[in-house]
Amino acid sequence: MSDTKVMHKRQLVDEVARRSGPWGLTRRQVRDALHGILDVITDEMAEDNAVTIAGFGRFEAKEHKGRRVVGLDGEEYEVESRLVPSFHPYASLRQKVQGKVDERLTPRPPGKVPLRWSDDPHS
Repeated sequence: MSDTKVMHKRQLVDEVARRSGPWGLTRRQVRDALHGILDVITDEMAEDNAVTIAGFGRFEAKEHKGRRVVGLDGEEYEVESRLVPSFHPYASLRQKVQGKVDERLTPRPPGKVPLRWSDDPHS
């Protein structure tokens, strides 16, 4: 695990923009979309709602119940209950990470390209 590489947000944005292929998304468009997605997930979790992304996982806030703890000084303290963020990966994501191919997470070969956002009359 010590050789694990870390992809930061800027690198993630660059990679998504590079992979956008026929859609030709700019880094700015990808960054704005990512910020929007993260904002929605965060807001929903703050309101104690879960967000599910099919084939990926579920984001939710879990309650850690309050409890009494004894500090190093021997004093007893009350720890209040609080919500903490939680992520549950779905089986398809776990299989992909384990090196097993799952078609739900594998990009489809190029074919018919959907409308670009700029061409969509409803956007």
